Amino acid sequence: MSADLNREDIAALLAKLGSADDAEVLSTARELNRQVKAAGVTWDALLAADTDRDDDTPSYKGSADDETVLVAPDADHGALSEADKAEARTLIDVIGAKPVSDTTRDELADYAADLLENRMEQMDLRYLRALKKRLDA
Repeated sequence: MSADLNREDIAALLAKLGSADDAEVLSTARELNRQVKAAGVTWDALLAADTDRDDDTPSYKGSADDETVLVAPDADHGALSEADKAEARTLIDVIGAKPVSDTTRDELADYAADLLENRMEQMDLRYLRALKKRLDA
């Protein structure tokens, strides 16, 4: 089950990343990452500009008077169809053939393992699509 991200809490944590105290920065970065993962969203989806959004990406709800919350759509956690799995395999191969960082290569290996073990979800596939789009730009 995904949790909601409180925009004000995330903004406060992001402000702490400018601290001169390295231990505080590291602790804050880990807390941010923990909250994003717990919410079931990717950093890519969280940071996407409105013009890059589609109906499946998380959206802000609330008003100036209400607490603003980032909500992860339930569709993020859906199982992949056979066609989706084939697309994910292709994306992993295509992205892996590009000049990408070692970190990205490690992520691709993790995605490939998740795919083999049927742990990959729709949000993972959307991330791979977005990554390929950025790399092709």
